[in-house]
Amino acid sequence: MRAAQRAGNFSRFASLCDRPLHRADSRELQHAGSSMNFHSIALSSAAVLALTISAVAQESGGSTSGGATSSAPATPEPPTPQPTYNPPPPPPPAPMYPGGWYLGLGAGWSSLNNTNFSDSLGNSGTVNSNDGVLAVGSLGYKFPAWPLRVELEGGYDWHSLSGIDVDGASVSASGHANLGDALVNAVYDIPIAPRWAISVGAGAGAAFTDLSGTTPNLTISRSKTRFMWQGIGGLAYSVGPSTDLFVDYRYRDAMTSGSYETVGADIVHVHNTTENAVIAGVRWYLTP
Repeated sequence: MRAAQRAGNFSRFASLCDRPLHRADSRELQHAGSSMNFHSIALSSAAVLALTISAVAQESGGSTSGGATSSAPATPEPPTPQPTYNPPPPPPPAPMYPGGWYLGLGAGWSSLNNTNFSDSLGNSGTVNSNDGVLAVGSLGYKFPAWPLRVELEGGYDWHSLSGIDVDGASVSASGHANLGDALVNAVYDIPIAPRWAISVGAGAGAAFTDLSGTTPNLTISRSKTRFMWQGIGGLAYSVGPSTDLFVDYRYRDAMTSGSYETVGADIVHVHNTTENAVIAGVRWYLTP
């Protein structure tokens, strides 16, 4: 019915356009145009509304059944996992070693090397001694953060004379060759295993030598204070936080070379006194 009405209006509009316009025709033409505009706007609005309803229904996931529309709630998407920051572990603490002030005692075997001599008469030979005993005591400090020790050490060793060789001839002799020392040592304890360390170091200080020998034809007697040095190598074992046991090898050189006049006005030159020693001992830490 509405279509027939629109067709009639269109026919009337066309007939009016084919003839000259009068005032009444103008009013009729305006009425027909207004009617068509109203119907066009109504159709456009209905189409937009239908498209909007269809889009909303598709977006909400609804379904139509028997003219009724039902929509299910949309499932929320899971939140995007945020990356977690794990800070790096802290650096390990610096290695600590038992340290502080300590007292040390040690004793062991000592062997003086033959002491060479020569005189103004052209004679030369060696003073031979028996093996003896070396005893040492020390007061030192071990740095807690470093395996380094610094110590003041005092020692003394005793040796009896076994003979004197002069120009290839051996002559029995009586007497002694004793050596005392006061040294400052610096020793580095290198850890090699739990509780175990290798000790490497050196020391320097003063030596006090006392040499006295008598043969049927020759008498030698001399006491000197000279510079002395020693090299140290050993092995240490930590019994506990306040006690170390150690075994050391020492090479010791008392630079006591010099000349002196004998009873018979002979000038005798004596070379350095050197020795090898192996000692064992213990260190007690006063501040573990």
